[in-house]
Amino acid sequence: MQPLAFEVNGFKDYFLNLTPENNKRNPWFVEFWEQQFRCKYPGSSWTPYNDMFNATCSGRERLSPGKFEMEAQLQFVSDATMSFAHALSVSSL
Repeated sequence: MQPLAFEVNGFKDYFLNLTPENNKRNPWFVEFWEQQFRCKYPGSSWTPYNDMFNATCSGRERLSPGKFEMEAQLQFVSDATMSFAHALSVSSL
């Protein structure tokens, strides 16, 4: 049993359009990419997780809805972030 959660509007489209080229701000995204596509991303550091991948990522891989499942509780993270941001904006008045 878990609390009722709703999809965060726009997040799925945003996430499915991420690539290592357009998501430089997340230092762990390349590791996620390598694990998702079972390939070694060009120029990425060696890790115990990508050591087993013999294939090189082409850069043409794309995330698709059938390849993974979105976290159902994402709405609560979004709500908490928005609450914190609202509290900061109110406290600065």
